[in-house]
Amino acid sequence: MKRLILAIIVILVLGLVGYGVYVVYHSPNNQRLESIEVKVHAEEGAPVFMDGEDVQREMAQLGLNYKGLLIDSIDVGSVERKLRKNPLFKDVEVYITAFSRKMVVEVTQQQALFLVQTGGRSYYVTDERGVIPLNPRYAIYLPVASGDINEDYACSTLYDLFQALEADEYFRNYFGQVYVDKEQGIILTPRIGRTPLILGHSTAWADMLHKYQIFAQQVLSHVGDDAYEYVKLSYKNQIVARPRGWEQKQDSIIKQ
Repeated sequence: MKRLILAIIVILVLGLVGYGVYVVYHSPNNQRLESIEVKVHAEEGAPVFMDGEDVQREMAQLGLNYKGLLIDSIDVGSVERKLRKNPLFKDVEVYITAFSRKMVVEVTQQQALFLVQTGGRSYYVTDERGVIPLNPRYAIYLPVASGDINEDYACSTLYDLFQALEADEYFRNYFGQVYVDKEQGIILTPRIGRTPLILGHSTAWADMLHKYQIFAQQVLSHVGDDAYEYVKLSYKNQIVARPRGWEQKQDSIIKQ
């Protein structure tokens, strides 16, 4: 009986010693960071500025490579604040999983709608009517707007136009360039063909796009995408188009 009690006591003591060693080893005060995992979030189908490796390089340039440091010495709040200064990021969340000794960095990227290039300045306009300065290292392919554009106009009128195009399945990827002229207003250039669409200064996007869709399906499908020098859509209930190569340069008026 005494031997049994002694054996139980020895087992309990060894268990307590083992648990103490485990607690000391796994205490945040003694653990060192072994890895950093980056998760990049973006809207489904949206182009991505940076992938996980890009974010890792950005962190290294900011001096945020904490591998090998004591976990207890790492200020995750400071990491978040530094990364949030990057205009490409909409939100940043950083946390450390103690048992795996891993830092997880979750980055939600901004969603850009189009690129503005005007007056020696280039920037993206986001889905929240904000702007992101162009960084050649992290450029993405989007429609380009140029001409007589300031930031307020880009984030209001042009933003509304691109939202209307994005909402229309037929025109979602139809146009590659937008030019804003002081006199003629907004001019769209299709990705296929050379015929510019002159919208003018009106903002009745839905009506004009509907007119052009009918024109493209009923006219351009027969004569070709480059049959006209331009197409004007700003007139109510009609389309004005100038045939390419006509010597008399007379416009064709198509009523609807």
